[in-house]
Amino acid sequence: MDFLELFNALLKHNALGVRGGSAATSYEQVPFDIGLDSLDMVLVMVTFAEAFGLPEGATVDRISTTTLGDLRDFVLKHKTKEPESLEQFLEAA
Repeated sequence: MDFLELFNALLKHNALGVRGGSAATSYEQVPFDIGLDSLDMVLVMVTFAEAFGLPEGATVDRISTTTLGDLRDFVLKHKTKEPESLEQFLEAA
């Protein structure tokens, strides 16, 4: 599954970024630039941590300047499992 597809599905599923933000279209985007605030990003990170089995101690530095590509790389580096479907991913939300 494509990371941007999962990210955008999560935004839509939880109505994140609805304050004028739009869907993510590039791995170069910073989540705050598409309308997410720090609470939204906590929800995003908790969902990815649960869905991909990220270790409890794994953290992202400087979340406010982290690009979606950085987040994708972080998840890929630390994952211990992978959801089988979009629906299974959204169950973690």
